[in-house]
Amino acid sequence: MGIAGIIPGVSSGTVAVISGVYPEMISSLNALTTKKMKKRGPALFLVILVVGMGLATFLFAGIMERLMAVEGERMSLFFIGLIIGSIPLLYRKMQTYGHHDRLKPLRLIPMMAAFMLVFWINTHQGEPRHPLTSVTIAVIAVMFLAGIISSAAGLFPGISGSMVLLALGIYSTMIHALTNFHLILLIALALGAFSGFILCSRLIHYLLVHHAGWSYSVIIGFLLASALFLWPGFTVFEGFVFISGCVFIFLLGFALAMVLGGERSHA
Repeated sequence: MGIAGIIPGVSSGTVAVISGVYPEMISSLNALTTKKMKKRGPALFLVILVVGMGLATFLFAGIMERLMAVEGERMSLFFIGLIIGSIPLLYRKMQTYGHHDRLKPLRLIPMMAAFMLVFWINTHQGEPRHPLTSVTIAVIAVMFLAGIISSAAGLFPGISGSMVLLALGIYSTMIHALTNFHLILLIALALGAFSGFILCSRLIHYLLVHHAGWSYSVIIGFLLASALFLWPGFTVFEGFVFISGCVFIFLLGFALAMVLGGERSHA
């Protein structure tokens, strides 16, 4: 997840779904915000997860930057393979939690809605806007909203919080506050991020517990859309060796996702 966070177009939530830690991550986040939590398991799980993400980001940032610069197409295909390879397991989970053995046509509605949401976010970034620099109640409210949106969007697989802020025209204001260290605006941003994190984790936890079939339908829609926008868009192929290498990398990611899915099925 830490490595995914530094790759353009790949969200940490996507990797959390593929690796099978997404439900436990959401459950642990939800447990931390309830007064009834008596076990240290959720807190320990999140500490290990965050430490792992931090170490991966620190250790692999330079490596991934060079790989994306030299082998960007193949890296994108590897993650597309991971995503596509995880779809069969998610599809089976959607069926398992449903009331019928077969996929009901209505299940396609939330899947398509999720797909179109990610499609809209990635294609409607809006015109670049000048950042709001004055510290007023309106700007503080905008920063609080930016924090809620970015943190909440980050919990959904396939959705980038930064892309959502770009689509809403809030991104430049957030970056200006961060780079110029406007303390009041940063506090508003942090409070918004904390609020969005708690509210969204509770919402997702409720949906996964009480409406798991529909939830996995939405997750599949998110992942399919993210795979579409990861497609590198080849214009000129460089011969058989290039094509073979791309196919191999895609199949490697696909096989890894299938292996992880098999391990989760037996767990």
